[in-house]
Amino acid sequence: MAKLPSGLRTFDAAETVRRIAQNENIEATDKLFHEVQGHKHTGAPGDGPQIGTAGLANNAVTSAKLGLGSVNTAAIGNSAVTPEKISPNTLGRQQLRSGGLSGNIAKYAPVTVSAGTLTGNPTAPYTLPSEPNMWQIPRDAALPAELTIKLDARYGGMEGITLGSSRGSDRSRMPKNFYIDGSADSSSWVRLYTHTGSEYEPFQYFPFAAAGDWQFIKVVVTEHREGTNPTELSCIAVYTRSYGDVNLNALDDIRPWGLNARMQGLIMMPEGQIADNGTGTVTIGNAIIVMNPASGTYFRIAGGAYALPTWGYLYADIPVTGHGVQVTPQIGAWVDGKAHYGHRNRIIIAQRSGSGNIFFNGALQARLFSTHTVADSVDGIDFRVNEGRLEYNNNGGGWKGVGIKSVQRGVTPLKYDPNSNTYDTDKTVWINTVDTSKAFINISYTGYGWAVLSGQILPSDVTVQANFVSPYQIQLSTKVFLLSHSVSVSWEVIEFA
Repeated sequence: MAKLPSGLRTFDAAETVRRIAQNENIEATDKLFHEVQGHKHTGAPGDGPQIGTAGLANNAVTSAKLGLGSVNTAAIGNSAVTPEKISPNTLGRQQLRSGGLSGNIAKYAPVTVSAGTLTGNPTAPYTLPSEPNMWQIPRDAALPAELTIKLDARYGGMEGITLGSSRGSDRSRMPKNFYIDGSADSSSWVRLYTHTGSEYEPFQYFPFAAAGDWQFIKVVVTEHREGTNPTELSCIAVYTRSYGDVNLNALDDIRPWGLNARMQGLIMMPEGQIADNGTGTVTIGNAIIVMNPASGTYFRIAGGAYALPTWGYLYADIPVTGHGVQVTPQIGAWVDGKAHYGHRNRIIIAQRSGSGNIFFNGALQARLFSTHTVADSVDGIDFRVNEGRLEYNNNGGGWKGVGIKSVQRGVTPLKYDPNSNTYDTDKTVWINTVDTSKAFINISYTGYGWAVLSGQILPSDVTVQANFVSPYQIQLSTKVFLLSHSVSVSWEVIEFA
């Protein structure tokens, strides 16, 4: 009788088998199926061989049998998960985003609704109690109710959509039935997806019937879920296979018109005069060049006269894939209220302040260095540089200087001494010619004097005065009743431009 690695015993043909030996084999067999210490497929002696891919039937392992964190990277061999083992449309929103397999082109896109209430923007990629971004449809609202997303361009290869709940994984606030339409121009619509009846989770990926090229996506709710809760949608995302993750890391984007290039390389150079006529019309002479010099990329904004309404603005959208092309600027209307900025390719050229003046993008100040120097006019006042000095002309009133034109200084003695026959009660000092209407004199002095006070000759204070006697002369004078004096005068003549 021999004992096997499993614990079972074998018997010779002529051997008498006792009941105790049979019980030992039964106990050994039972151990092999013990729930903790039983038979394993480790490939070790006494265990079964490891189970290969051929040993797993399709759909044998369900999601309910995969505990959270039970399958780690060490347990998945290289190339263990093959494409044929992944069913179509099983990758959800988070996997698509993190893997860069698709891009959400609807992020922050503006929306309009036919019913219900918008709080914030339901295409924002987040919603918080302090900043909700959702579309809410009350139970008593008439259905169907529509939400239309306007993308900033017509994108190719749109392939699916995800709809989030305003409360995380709360399915009770998701619609029961809905459908999705797509359009290139918001007038002709194509059915992309229809959902009827079956349960689904928030953020579940709904594939379109076929990938297409659209600029407008419409979500139409046709039935509320059972219960009393309103329908609430948030974090609405639309994916395209041809978009990738180019906007997920904006500062790493090295395209010529990427965000990084725009923040650090954008410059605008007018090729002609730019003027505000004072009644809401801005005129762009010739064109404006918008350039990223470091990338060798540019385009032109067409010239012309553009009338801006009250609080209106003039803008141009960057032709992201274009180079050297010319675009025609458009006029935008002010809409009061907080909203997400959904125009990532838009450059604001000018903004009208109410019904008054027009203010220009700060980058347009580059025109001060162009050959068409007309940016030297501000609020109707013209400026120029004349012989190194700044001058202004207010509505044709003649050119006037700005700031100090010249400063002249000197030291002059004044002495009155009858004994030495020195009489300097007054002294004329010659200076460079100044405009006396724009000039003034500063003086300081030190010295002593003698005068008759109460019948006695006593020390007396000395005072000095200064005045212009001509455009090129100043006169310094002391008091006339002094018997004698000796003073040193420091003078300064300042002329304004």
